[in-house]
Amino acid sequence: MMWNNEAPTCTAIPCDPLVAPANGELDVSNNGNFPATATYNCQAGYTLTADGTRTCQTDGTWSGSVPACTGVPCETLTAPPYGAVSSTHNWFPSTVTFTCFDGYELAGASSLECRSDGSWSDSSPTCKPCAVNMFRNTSTSGPQCESCPAFSSTDGLTARATCACNAGFGGVAGSCQACPVNTSKSTVDNAPCTACAPGYMTSGTNAETCDGVPCAMVPSIAYGSFISTNNNRYPSTGTFSCETGFALANDDNGVRTCQIDGSWSAEAASCSPVCGDGIRVFGEECDDGANNGNDGCADNCTITPGYYCHTEGEPCSVCSINTPPSDLTVDCADYTVDLAVWRANNLGAVADTHTNCGAPTFTTTALNVTGTDPGCSAHLFRVDVTFAKGGSDFSLANLRTSDTVPPVFTAVPDGGLTYQCHELPSASSGISATDTCAAFVNITSRDETIAGACANNYTLQRTWTAVDGCQNAVSVTRNYTAIDTTAPTFEVPPQNLYLECDGTPQDAAIQAWLDNNGGATIRDACTGPVTVTHNIAEVAHGLVAGCAGVVGNATVTFQAVDDCGNMDQANATIVRRDTTPPVFVEFPDNVTVSCSAAEPTNFTVAVTDICTGNATVVLAQTWTEPSATCAHAYTDVHQEAWEQANDEDLEADGMYSDMFNEPDIGEDESGYLDVGADAQNFEDVEQPGFGFDAFDPNDGFDQNGFDDSYFEADGLDQSGNADEYLEADGFEQEDAAFDDEADE
Repeated sequence: MMWNNEAPTCTAIPCDPLVAPANGELDVSNNGNFPATATYNCQAGYTLTADGTRTCQTDGTWSGSVPACTGVPCETLTAPPYGAVSSTHNWFPSTVTFTCFDGYELAGASSLECRSDGSWSDSSPTCKPCAVNMFRNTSTSGPQCESCPAFSSTDGLTARATCACNAGFGGVAGSCQACPVNTSKSTVDNAPCTACAPGYMTSGTNAETCDGVPCAMVPSIAYGSFISTNNNRYPSTGTFSCETGFALANDDNGVRTCQIDGSWSAEAASCSPVCGDGIRVFGEECDDGANNGNDGCADNCTITPGYYCHTEGEPCSVCSINTPPSDLTVDCADYTVDLAVWRANNLGAVADTHTNCGAPTFTTTALNVTGTDPGCSAHLFRVDVTFAKGGSDFSLANLRTSDTVPPVFTAVPDGGLTYQCHELPSASSGISATDTCAAFVNITSRDETIAGACANNYTLQRTWTAVDGCQNAVSVTRNYTAIDTTAPTFEVPPQNLYLECDGTPQDAAIQAWLDNNGGATIRDACTGPVTVTHNIAEVAHGLVAGCAGVVGNATVTFQAVDDCGNMDQANATIVRRDTTPPVFVEFPDNVTVSCSAAEPTNFTVAVTDICTGNATVVLAQTWTEPSATCAHAYTDVHQEAWEQANDEDLEADGMYSDMFNEPDIGEDESGYLDVGADAQNFEDVEQPGFGFDAFDPNDGFDQNGFDDSYFEADGLDQSGNADEYLEADGFEQEDAAFDDEADE
């Protein structure tokens, strides 16, 4: 069996034909049949506006859109100052053109092209102004400035579009003509020349201005002169004047004016001589060139008495001293002879000897003296002269005394001596000077020191200077050696410091006492630093001896040392003691018992002390005698006596035993029971050495402030003698075999 037709085949679907863009190219594959690719490209200077690749699709259409080739853009250009720029667009291959305003020319390329790489072919040009006497006008000129035509200019200006005719030339630039005679033009412009006004004319080639016509020459006059204004041209004014001694004749004021034709308004003036005006004429005695009164030359040219005239035409002079006196300087030692000669010579003054004056007569007078006489002084003198024909004069002069010799020392202390620094002699001691002329000589001194090994060991260089009234001076110097071997002294010694053993911190009080040098006042014979030290660190252990380690003494040594090592010392003691009695904190109540009952023996008593913290309590009791009504009635008064005791520290029951069994038991005058105490309720101390200590027995002092011969740790008895036996052993000092308390 056979198929009725040949088997079919599949062929690629064709896409529509494509056209290459302007200024570009097109490349199509597979003859434009599916799946063909179309590739677009632009020529140099152009770029595609859409995707440059398209594909033939299964439906016979091309993908994307048809791209175009447009020129590459260049930077937008702006017009330069004083110029303009023109262009159709600013992309490849456009062209821009630059122009400048009138009065400016282009510097650079006049046109630029946008290149295929997006750059301009050149940089933008500038517009520069036309120079002086150069112009440029876009309607008549080329692109560059041109020179002004003949006889024209820009009047010194730049950036001009036109020129104008110079001053002295009329018309328009390019056809400027010189102004005709007697016409002028003073400005630079395109205007005609104008005619000169009457009385004015142009001079030579100068046609810029019209000058006044020249005035006629004025003839010279005798004894006078003529001066005119405006260079003697119209409208000048002239004035005649006469020399000294002459005046204008006929009341002429001497003023003349120049007319428009150059002639003067009047004839020349004339000068006539005048008496006393400086011109000697017949019969004149004087002529001083002035008409003033009281000047020695009268109006009628006669000399006034007391005056004379030196030279014709010059002022007259009063008869006077023509050579003034001269000052005289003499030595101060003896100037009486020089003074007499000076006065006899009229102090050196010379007077006029003119016949119109007559003979002069001189007198001299002493006025006053200034300065120091005779050393440096000025004696003021006056010399008077009287002339025989009238008139007088005077002048002043000084006689000055001179002293150039310095004073002389008449006494000067010896040098090269050694003194303690506080015994150096005063500068005014043993020094004196005298002067030839001056009665008083001022002596001053100046001390300079050369340091030594310490502050007050040094060399003193003392210089005395003697100056007289004329400031003549002389000096002398001596050297002294100052030493310091004297120690400082304690004017007020350091004071003991007493501290209470009360448990409070006392380091600050001790430090303050040390910082204040124990209250001592120290003086050093010489000035300079004094250092004070102490040995508290060496002796502080003494403060922990004694009562339970909280009382004790420490003797501190203060040393005062000056800068040169001289030393003095003084001692003071820090005493830490207990002067506060113990306090009962528990005490038994009164007890009443039957006389047949046993004695009460148990009592509860508690005592505390601020220093030791505790105290020893000893019980002592006393019984009264039986009463008359009841043989067995009596009272135990130990409790009452307890209350009256002063030293709870020592007495176990709070009372003092009566050491002599005095019959003072009972009530004292104050109503208290007196047991072992005196009427004042103090401890019984009738016999020294047997009274108990009314204060803390551990402080080493009894109630009278003496060293306690009992219970003490200082090794001394109450009389200050050495305690041969330690009181704590229970034996007295005289006999070791007896109990210390046995006598109680």
